[in-house]
Amino acid sequence: VNSPPVPVNLAAIPEELNAPLAVASFKSVKDNQPKSALKSWGVLVRGLTKHRERENRVVGPLWSPTLYNPGTTLAKVNVASVSCLALDFDHGNIPDLETWRKWEYVGHTTFRHSEEEPRWRFVFPFTHPVPGSEWPRMWERLNRAFGGSATDPACRDASRLFFLPAHPPGGLFDTIHHQGEWLDPSRFDRKPVARWIEEALAKLPGRNNAGL
Repeated sequence: VNSPPVPVNLAAIPEELNAPLAVASFKSVKDNQPKSALKSWGVLVRGLTKHRERENRVVGPLWSPTLYNPGTTLAKVNVASVSCLALDFDHGNIPDLETWRKWEYVGHTTFRHSEEEPRWRFVFPFTHPVPGSEWPRMWERLNRAFGGSATDPACRDASRLFFLPAHPPGGLFDTIHHQGEWLDPSRFDRKPVARWIEEALAKLPGRNNAGL
C-alpha cells in the first residue's frame, strides 16, 4: 500500500538541531552547474518525504548534500564539504531500522522500488560538515557502521547526485522520517581517538617526552 507524503511538523524539530545544511541543486542530469544553498533540516525533510509521479526515471531535478567551491562545476574534486550521509539500499537489501533508532534520518523509496525488490534511500544529517578531501575515507567508516555491503558503493562519490523522490504512475512508494541524534562524523574517525590515547598516555606518571 502506498503511503501518502508525510506532513513534516517543523516546530517539532528542536531549533538547535535545525542548523542550516549545505545543499547543491541541479535542474537535470545534463546540468553541471551546482546551485548552492543553505537549507534547514526541516525543509530538506519536507522535500525528501514528498513523492512525485513521473513517467521517466532519469527526468527531473537532482540534489546532493554538498558545498561546492565557488565558480566550479560538477566533479568530486570541486566538493568543498559534505553535509549529510546518503545511502542507497537496492535489490531488497533493506536495513534493520531498529539498529538506527538513536539517529535522525529521512528515508524514501526510489523509482524502481517494488514489493518484490524494495529500494530505499536514507539520509542522515551531520552535526558538522566533512571536508571533501576527507570524504572517501569517512564514507568507508560511516558506510561500515550503517550499511556495509548492502549499500550501493556509488554513494562513495562526494559529487553523486540524487533524484528527488519519484515513482512511476501507479507505482509503489513510501517515506519515513525518524527523529533522533544527528550524526557526529568525528565519532567514526579513528584519528581523534588515537590522538586522545596518545595525550592520555603522555600524562601518565613516569613517562618522559619520548613516551617511555
